[in-house]
Amino acid sequence: MAASRAKYGSKVPGREYRLMADEAASVLASRQRLASEALAPLAKEFQGARIGFRGSLARGAKGPHKGGAPFDPANFDVDAFIVSDELASIVPQNAQRFRNLARLPQYRSLVGELSQAIKTIPGVRQADAFKVRVFSNAEFEAAVGADERFFLP
Repeated sequence: MAASRAKYGSKVPGREYRLMADEAASVLASRQRLASEALAPLAKEFQGARIGFRGSLARGAKGPHKGGAPFDPANFDVDAFIVSDELASIVPQNAQRFRNLARLPQYRSLVGELSQAIKTIPGVRQADAFKVRVFSNAEFEAAVGADERFFLP
């Protein structure tokens, strides 16, 4: 307990938990900032489109299908997306109706560069393949909840 008091500077019950929650929120915000910086070339390339990421990095917790556990800053991926009707009309869907930007040859190197930048973020799972999902506006509104979106500024 002394180490806890020394770290958090208080004997007030519950204060340590609030400070730990504040620290977790700070770490989440840091990872969100790093992901935003890594994805900035998308915003430059696709001006007018909505760019961001979804999932636990955006929400701060895993989805209900994963038990709603808190965001794990030591083990996460970046689920990047672009919302653009124009782009969605030219990126072919796979069998699961997923549009991967890298399916267009002219964007493969951009996605590769983004992947390298994303992999430098502390805690990002290195084994996961990085993809940029392309949504039409209607698909995005139907598929991505308001609480699991993070848009680049």
